[in-house]
Amino acid sequence: MAFSGFQSSFTAGELSPSLAVRVDLARYHTGCSLLENMLVHPHGGASKRNGLRYLATLAGKTRLMPFIFSASETYVLAWSEKKLSIFTREGQVLDSDGNPYEIATPFSYEVAKKMGFVQSADVIYLVSEDFAPHKLCRYAHDQWKLEELDFSPKIAPPAGLKVSLYDVRTSSEKSSDGTGTRNWSYVVTQVGEEGEESLASAATSVQGPENLRQTCYPKLTWQACEKATEYRIYQEKNGKYGYIGSSLMPAFDAKNIAPDMTDCPPEAHNPFVDGNYPTCVCFYQQRLVFAGSRKRPQTLWFSRTGNFESFTRSSPTKADDAMEISIAGNEVSRINWLVSLRTLLVGTGGTEWEVKSNSGVLTAEDISLVPQSYRGSSELPALIVGNSVLHINRTHREMRDLMYDFGTDSYSGSDHAVLAGHLLESHALTDWAYQQSPDSIIWCVRDDGLLLGYTFLREHEVFAWHRHSTQGKFLAVCCLPSSFADELFVVVERDVPGEMGDEKKYFLERMENRYTQRCENESLPYLFYVDAGLSYNAGEHNGKAIRYVGGLEHLEGLEAAILANGAVCPPQRVRKISYEEDGEQKQIVGIDIGYAASDVVVGLAYTAKLKSMPLEAESAYGGTQGKYKHVQGIGVYFRDTGYAKIGTSFAQMDEVKWRRNEKPGEAVNLQTSYAFMRVAQGFEKQSYACLMSDEPLPITVLALLPEVGMGA
Repeated sequence: MAFSGFQSSFTAGELSPSLAVRVDLARYHTGCSLLENMLVHPHGGASKRNGLRYLATLAGKTRLMPFIFSASETYVLAWSEKKLSIFTREGQVLDSDGNPYEIATPFSYEVAKKMGFVQSADVIYLVSEDFAPHKLCRYAHDQWKLEELDFSPKIAPPAGLKVSLYDVRTSSEKSSDGTGTRNWSYVVTQVGEEGEESLASAATSVQGPENLRQTCYPKLTWQACEKATEYRIYQEKNGKYGYIGSSLMPAFDAKNIAPDMTDCPPEAHNPFVDGNYPTCVCFYQQRLVFAGSRKRPQTLWFSRTGNFESFTRSSPTKADDAMEISIAGNEVSRINWLVSLRTLLVGTGGTEWEVKSNSGVLTAEDISLVPQSYRGSSELPALIVGNSVLHINRTHREMRDLMYDFGTDSYSGSDHAVLAGHLLESHALTDWAYQQSPDSIIWCVRDDGLLLGYTFLREHEVFAWHRHSTQGKFLAVCCLPSSFADELFVVVERDVPGEMGDEKKYFLERMENRYTQRCENESLPYLFYVDAGLSYNAGEHNGKAIRYVGGLEHLEGLEAAILANGAVCPPQRVRKISYEEDGEQKQIVGIDIGYAASDVVVGLAYTAKLKSMPLEAESAYGGTQGKYKHVQGIGVYFRDTGYAKIGTSFAQMDEVKWRRNEKPGEAVNLQTSYAFMRVAQGFEKQSYACLMSDEPLPITVLALLPEVGMGA
């Protein structure tokens, strides 16, 4: 008896070993036991991940942060020990003298690693429990400024306020009418060009009768303010000041006007003093929202509407005043993240909350907090993917989502790691980022340096985990949009030989895009399947082919994989090389290919592996589980593949022979075809189909077709 399998999709990704016998699950038949350095596409296929291009050697451990002004103006902010470096996709930003542009900061790496941030145009707001809120402003490509936030009004109150009694009958001004029975006190504010109102001026009063008359009234003057659009005047009543009118000129006649005590001048307020610093920040309804301080872990602070750096308030409260609200829950769990969707979502260590209002607009008089779930969230900031929010729960073993349900008018979700729980067991995620295009992948850094990928398209039921390794440890990730696809940047810790043995180096690298075309009419496909790699293309250097490849100082002493003109060359150790060119002696740190090549890629090798779930079948005679079986052959549908090995285990594999008439050293065309490999395997109770690519060439698997025989 024999059976033939057919797996045409890998959209369930890598599944937990605990599911090795769950053939009743639909995802069993679209999953794998192992997907290493293979990512899953939304259409179902699995491809070797693209290589990582070397951009720079960093000073040490580094936190990455995206800066996205627009799709065409993006930067990576690299926060290392008390230093900020700024990068684009091409490399580090340079100053006017051609030197790397860097900014000294007061933040250590450990502090920077925990910073919360949110961006508005050219400004990023930064928060941490270890420092007062700051902002980073971009004024030019190589001109940035880091400064502490000042929450006082940016415009000063009018100065020189004077009040006198004006007698219409005598056309005279006087400081008192001689029979005054009370003091009439006034303050003035100015409104700036951006609509911000200053604090009140110093109060000034005049003595007058109990009841002012049209023929005798206070006359106010003050010094003109340069950029004032209007002035607002307030009159004292029972110890408070109420609005009586406005003026476009630095003068006002208070002709027996009753003050409106529901409209009072703003009062200065800074909630972040004496170490009460927030850890979370976001924008919501034109307000800047802070939360999660050490002293008040369950409090949210909202700025004034449209004025992100002002927390001024009035008494009584106005609709656009700054406000604050504290969560009243069963436990005091710090707020760990804030997300703005249709409403404001708040994640604490014990509960996920929704902040909303009955009218749809938050004000101090119309705001409420409603619990949505009691899963609890870790300190890792939540991610927005489409119209849902993903967050890591407080045990670090679940990745859950929150999505609005119109039927219940609430947010609910599910665990996205339940079928791949082995990837999060005994490990925490330290950083993550969402790469929307081209494959909608969430990239997660694990605390042991492994990089996890999660292809997530809810509408097409694609929920696929995959793992990624390199010759080193991943420490941080960040994604930026570009014209053709989102780009992933990573910080990798690598051991590089030094004078005193291996030294730890920290590289900033960017994952290449498989379908990038660097030059017009380029005949070779763009193949970049090495890590910490660099490339040379003759089309970018007036058609000049090269034999000696330099500029590899960051890989000195390491063994490098080499691709020349699309063909794999024997690996070489990067070293110092001296050679003569055009009568001139040159010395480089690099490799000698042995012949001139016009297209060269050099970097660290990595291996892509795919291992199926145990091959089982159901028939009229029952299932095959627990019975002896052996794999007779494995068929594979490939797409754009340059190198592949097939077998029943990674220790016993055979290369697919695609080379036909090409000479040794010549590139083999990428194959889109079906290949079948006869394999020799003894009888086993669990059998697998395995594929591997350990050369710097691509592999894409569309389907597996194993042929399995049964035994006694």
